[in-house]
Amino acid sequence: MYHKELSKLNFGLYGPFKVIEKLKEDEPLLRIKPILKQVQGDELTERLETKMGAYYSPNEGRPAYPIKKSLGMILIQHLYSIHSDRIIRRLCLTDALFRHFIGCHSFEDLIPDDTTLGKFRKRLGEEGFREIFDELVKLALEAGQITPFRIIDATHINAIGKKLGVIKFITEGIKRVIKEMLMKNEEFAKRLKEEFQSLKIKTKRSARKIGKRFIKEVSKLKEMSQKARKVIEAMELSLAGEPMVNYTDTEARWGYKRDDFTFGGYKGEILPTEKGFVTGFRVLSGNRNEGKDISPLIEEEKRRGIKPKEAVEDRLYPSAKNFKYLNKEKNNGVKSDFFSLEFRAKIKMKK
Repeated sequence: MYHKELSKLNFGLYGPFKVIEKLKEDEPLLRIKPILKQVQGDELTERLETKMGAYYSPNEGRPAYPIKKSLGMILIQHLYSIHSDRIIRRLCLTDALFRHFIGCHSFEDLIPDDTTLGKFRKRLGEEGFREIFDELVKLALEAGQITPFRIIDATHINAIGKKLGVIKFITEGIKRVIKEMLMKNEEFAKRLKEEFQSLKIKTKRSARKIGKRFIKEVSKLKEMSQKARKVIEAMELSLAGEPMVNYTDTEARWGYKRDDFTFGGYKGEILPTEKGFVTGFRVLSGNRNEGKDISPLIEEEKRRGIKPKEAVEDRLYPSAKNFKYLNKEKNNGVKSDFFSLEFRAKIKMKK
């Protein structure tokens, strides 16, 4: 029925945050909240706040934002594939669910700006984030939330930025280097532009040939900007056989999930329990074979004080190296699909 005038919205006592109760239960952020409560979320926050003190000056600068806000915003970024710090901040300013997740109790609560969020990520680095993960797993173990059953599997992670094939990668590299050189050696850059940018590269073979010739010409220069040098290094890696994806994320590589499915980025290997709680992880470049050696994942678990008793792997993992390692772990009580007759037959083929 059509109404000329809509009734006024009533959000209840807690304003817009009351709307969260109406959202579906399968909403990822609503599912994470109860899990954090199960592993004593307040205790986790307190422990992490103590650890983060080592990454900040005790007496200088402004007080840092609570780790719950900064870490929560980064988690939302990864969960929803939001690559921009500016966009995630804007969303956390207006989205009731996002604000609820990062610990805001009203729309008046301040949150980190995009610059602060970038500095927080850089300040922690890989070591800091691994410390946070270790502390979360440790607390979950103390709360009895981690079972001895493990599933070993991997998924692909797409790289940030536009993905380029060999032809476009070399073409883009030539453009970037010439653009940089125009600011320092204009005469030399113009000559390169006339010689190389007018060329139409149609095949991978010609792209590699032209790329090598270009690098040879550029190497004649004694001085080169740091930015141009990084592009040249990436081009050299590509020409040496490394399947580079783009110039934004130079650690990413082209890889395969199946014969008919390619992706540009990384492979994320995880060790979840049957309830989905991840207790171990490893990130590899897209062109690496994650199935050859699983020992680093299991050894990392041991370092955290966890002793898995049973593991289920998919068909990618049978290898002589894995079989030898798990056969050794069998003496420590670890059961595995690797010991079935079917898997043993596959191992013989994949030595």
